[in-house]
Amino acid sequence: MKMLERRSEAAEMGQKSTVALAFAVWATLARAEHVYDGYASFYDEQAGQIFRAPVSNEYLPADYGPTGDSTASWVGRAGRRHLGVTVTSRSIRIDKRTYLYADAVRLPDDSRTDMDPRTVILYVAPTIGASTPDLCVESTGFGSGTADRYSQVYAIATHSQSGARLFKLPSLFGTCRSVFRQRGALQFPSFSYRLENDIDHPVGTEIQYFVIDGKRYIRSHRQLSTRFTVPANVFRFIID
Repeated sequence: MKMLERRSEAAEMGQKSTVALAFAVWATLARAEHVYDGYASFYDEQAGQIFRAPVSNEYLPADYGPTGDSTASWVGRAGRRHLGVTVTSRSIRIDKRTYLYADAVRLPDDSRTDMDPRTVILYVAPTIGASTPDLCVESTGFGSGTADRYSQVYAIATHSQSGARLFKLPSLFGTCRSVFRQRGALQFPSFSYRLENDIDHPVGTEIQYFVIDGKRYIRSHRQLSTRFTVPANVFRFIID
């Protein structure tokens, strides 16, 4: 009788293991076959996403100075705090503090890039216990060719190890939505194109994640690959 019970328990455990394995395989296949129609949905799936939505879907209002230079500005509330933001081609000011793009932390192969205040989208994420909220601005390229693949993105994070600091994020498929915080550390992905022999256009991307550590970026162990589902359409892809 006890032997039959043990056989029954073993069979039940075997069935549970089979079901668990089948579910794991199904989950992996389901993820691999999930098609993203743009990068916003990909970023929105990241746990700990900081900037989920802009303060407005419209560009910030821009004014023109006597020399033709433009300045974008916004006044509003972040949590309980009243906030004023001014964006110029070379700096961003929060209330009375100015951050220069030239001083931003960036990847070694990245260079300082000016912003176009006429096409600025603003994100604000109130941070508990910080004197200044996390804030991010992006300016998407427009024009012919591949301009719409690139954005100028600058984020001000208040909970970095060195206090409030300006960070420049990678431009390729860049957006404020890509920044997330896990285990207390700010992180972001960086994209590069995947090429294959005898194919004259990228087939997908390689994604390398970085961790913001004070005044530097540290390469994370986390990496992903994507594959474009339609040739030459870089905005429709799967995780490869």
